Amino acid sequence: MLKSCLSSTKLNDIPNHDDFRIIWISFDNAPRDLVDFDNHLKKYESCEACENDIKKFESKLRFVAIVKNSIPETDFESLCQIQSIYILLEKNVNIDYNPTNHPKVVGSFKNIDAILNHLLRRYLSISTSSLQEIKSEQSLTKLDEKTFIFLWNQIFIYYLIHPNEANMEQLKMDMLEQCELDYNNNEVQLRKIKCFDETCSDENAIQWYTKDSFLYRMLNKAFRTKNIDLMCKFQYFMTLLYQNFERLSKSQNKYSSIVYRGQIMYKNELDKLRSNVGSLISINTMLSTSRDHAAASVFIRGAENAVIFKINIPNQNDKSFLPFIDISEFSELPSEEEVLFFMGTVFSLDSIQNQPDGPCVIELTLNDDLSNHFRKLVSIFLPAQFLLSIKIDDIVNIFVQQIKYKPRSIMRTDDYNMFNQYYYILTGKQTSSNINSTIIIYTHLAFFFSNFGLYAGAIYLYKKVLESNHISTTNPESIIIHMIIGYLYYHSSEYDEASLNYAIVLSVLDEEKLLTGELYRHLGDIQMKKDNADNALSYYEDALRIAGNQHIPSIKYIYEQISHILEQQGNFNNARMYKIQSEKTDLKKYYLSVPAIINKEKLISYQSQLNNETEPVERVNLFYKSGIYYFEHDQFKEALESFLEAKSIYENQPSSCDPFYECLPTLFENIAMLYLFFKDYIKALVLWRKAIDIRINSPSN
Repeated sequence: MLKSCLSSTKLNDIPNHDDFRIIWISFDNAPRDLVDFDNHLKKYESCEACENDIKKFESKLRFVAIVKNSIPETDFESLCQIQSIYILLEKNVNIDYNPTNHPKVVGSFKNIDAILNHLLRRYLSISTSSLQEIKSEQSLTKLDEKTFIFLWNQIFIYYLIHPNEANMEQLKMDMLEQCELDYNNNEVQLRKIKCFDETCSDENAIQWYTKDSFLYRMLNKAFRTKNIDLMCKFQYFMTLLYQNFERLSKSQNKYSSIVYRGQIMYKNELDKLRSNVGSLISINTMLSTSRDHAAASVFIRGAENAVIFKINIPNQNDKSFLPFIDISEFSELPSEEEVLFFMGTVFSLDSIQNQPDGPCVIELTLNDDLSNHFRKLVSIFLPAQFLLSIKIDDIVNIFVQQIKYKPRSIMRTDDYNMFNQYYYILTGKQTSSNINSTIIIYTHLAFFFSNFGLYAGAIYLYKKVLESNHISTTNPESIIIHMIIGYLYYHSSEYDEASLNYAIVLSVLDEEKLLTGELYRHLGDIQMKKDNADNALSYYEDALRIAGNQHIPSIKYIYEQISHILEQQGNFNNARMYKIQSEKTDLKKYYLSVPAIINKEKLISYQSQLNNETEPVERVNLFYKSGIYYFEHDQFKEALESFLEAKSIYENQPSSCDPFYECLPTLFENIAMLYLFFKDYIKALVLWRKAIDIRINSPSN
C-alpha cells in the first residue's frame, strides 16, 4: 500500500556521485558547508599530494577541485581525472592568471556558497517531461499518459506561482519550518535561513537564488525528485522568484539568440530524449545556460557521457513575459553571460546529433505556446467555449461551473475499480500484464471524466478505444468496456442505450459466468428506474443464483435492493432476511459504494452509526456517504470535512491495510474536486496526482 508523504521530509541533497566528486586542496580545514555538500569529500594539503593519489583512479570517475588562494600547476590541470577547478580566495587576496593557459579553471570566488551554487546550477542533471504536438484535428486516442502528466506539471507550476488568495505569511512559515528541519544541526545555514526570513522579497529573490546554496539545493532537489509535498513547501519563495523573474523579463531586450548548456547525460537518459525528437519537452527545474559556448563546455571537458544543449531563442519584439532572463548582473562570473530559464519552460526538441570529435548536440527551440495545447486537449471533451479563452484560470472556471451545474451527477461512479474487479472476475488475472497499456491509460482518464459527471466524454473515450484497437466483442476488454459504457449511460438516464450495451455483453457471456451475475444486477437497476420492480427483483435474484457462495462486488448492494423491493411489496419477513444477509457482508472486500438516493433520514442514520462504529473500513464508508449527501445538497464545506475525516482514517491505518487500496484514489479525487470549488488549486492538483500515482502503482496495474 502506498502511503502519501504528508509530513515534513528531510532533503538529503547530495549530488550524483556517479557524475563527480569534490576535492579540497588547502592546508586549512574544509569549510563546513563543503563537507555537508559532499560526504565523500577528499582533502589534500597540496596539488602534488592530490596528483599522486588520484592518478591511481582508472575509473570514469571525475573530480572537481576547489583550490584555496592559488592557481594549480599545468601538470595537475592536465590530469584526465580533473573535470574542472574552482579557486576560493580569502578576503583581500587577488590572483591574476591567463584563462587561455588554464582552460579547466572555472573562475575565482570570494566564498564557498558561491562555488557550491555555481556547481549545482552547472552540474546537477535536469529532469524533463515530454508532450507530442497536439493537432487540432487529432483524436484523443493519439494521445498518451505522458500528455496528461506533462499538462499536470504545467498547471501545477502555474498555480504554484499564482497562489489564489494565499496567506503568504503562512506559506513563508511552512517553508522556513522545512528549511530549519533540514539544517537543524547546522548553525551557519540556520543563520542564513534567519537572514532569508528577514530580508527576502520579490525585489531580491533572484539574488537569493543565485548566491545562496542552501536555498538552491533544497528547491531543485524537490523539483528534480518530483516530491509534490516538498514542492509545495517552497511555494512562498517560488512566488517571490516568479514575480522578480517576471519584472526583469519584461524589462530586458528579447532579441533572437542561442544559449548553451553542458551536461553529463547517461545513455538511458539520452535514449529517452532521442525517442521524443519532434516533441515538446518541459524542463522541470530551473535551467542555467550560457551565451558563451566555451563557458558551457568547461563543465563537460573530457567527460565520456557529455552532451551540449543548444537552445534557440526566437526573436521577440514585445515586452511580454518570457520564461528566461539574463542574470549576468547577479552572477559571480558575469563573463559567462548566464541565462536562466524558469522551471517548467517548454521547448521543441528539434534534433539530437552525434559529433565525431565532440559531445552530442541536443538542439532545442523555446516554445511558450502551451496554453494552446491545453485548450485543444480539453476541447476534445468539453464545449466549444473552452477554446475561446487563452488563460488557464478562465478554462478552469468554466470547467468548475460545468460540474457545479449538475452536482447529483458527480461522484456517482467508480468505473476504474469496476474495470479491475470485472477483469479479475472474468479472467482470474490482474490487469497489469494482460491488457494493452493504451487501454489502461484511458481507463484512468475516462474515470476522471465520469467522476466529474462528464459521462459523454468518458463514453466517447471508451468507444474510441474499442474502435482504434479493433477489439473483438468476445475479448475480455470489450466485454468489460461495454458493461462500463452501459453503466455510464445508466447514470446519464439513457436507459435504452445502457440496455443495448448490456445486450452486447449478454450475447457473448456464458449464463453461468460469475460476471453475468454483475450484469444482471445492472439490468435490475434499469428496471428499477423504469418502475418495473418485479422485473428488477427477478434480475437481482438471478444475480444471487449465479453468484452462489462466491464473491461479486455488488452482492451487498443486491441484498439491499431485494430487501427494499420486498419491503415495498409488504413481504417484511423475507425483506428482513435479506437485510440480515446484507449486514453480514464483509465490507473489507468492497470498494466505496454509494446508494442510489441519500436523503436526510439516511444521513442521520450514518451519523448515528458513526457514534458506535469502530471498524475503519465501515467508518470510511459512512463518512464518504455523508460527504456525498452534503455535496449533492450544495453543502460543500461539510462535504469536504466528511471526506477529510475519511482520509484521516486512512492515514492512521497500517500501510498493509488492503481495503483502502481500491477506495483511496476515489476519495482523493473527490476531495480534490471540492478543493477546486474552493479555488485551492494546489491542494486539488496534489490530491489528483496522488490518486493517479496510487492507481499506477496498485497491484492490479
